[in-house]
Amino acid sequence: MKKIVCVLFAALLFCGALTAEQERHPDKWASISYVDMPIYKILESTDAYVVIYGKAKTGTGSTVIPKKWAKGNTDTPRKLKFRSVQGKLQPFITVVKKDGTFLRVILSVPTSKQNSVWGVADDTKAIDANKDTLEDLDM
Repeated sequence: MKKIVCVLFAALLFCGALTAEQERHPDKWASISYVDMPIYKILESTDAYVVIYGKAKTGTGSTVIPKKWAKGNTDTPRKLKFRSVQGKLQPFITVVKKDGTFLRVILSVPTSKQNSVWGVADDTKAIDANKDTLEDLDM
């Protein structure tokens, strides 16, 4: 009886290894990539967020993220998502791309607007909150 159980267990492991190897085939890999960058400041206006971030090489960059991206439906999924960071974890921005084109942006920031990363943008300045992609982000 013990031999039968051992043989069945070995066969189950062998079948599992074959199935796992088939799932690793490169044709089935996802074409999604992402880049994380630190956030130094988020300036909130009525229609958009102005995000000042650190570039991967040196220096800083800024981009405008429309607030309307946070809303989505079945036809157009959300392009903006928020995640809460707490403790010693610093705020960061994640840009997700699929096949090299912009898919969504994730802002991992403290939820409290009293945090020093949050600020208020000047509404008298021209802010382009009508864009549909985040291709202008210099990483």
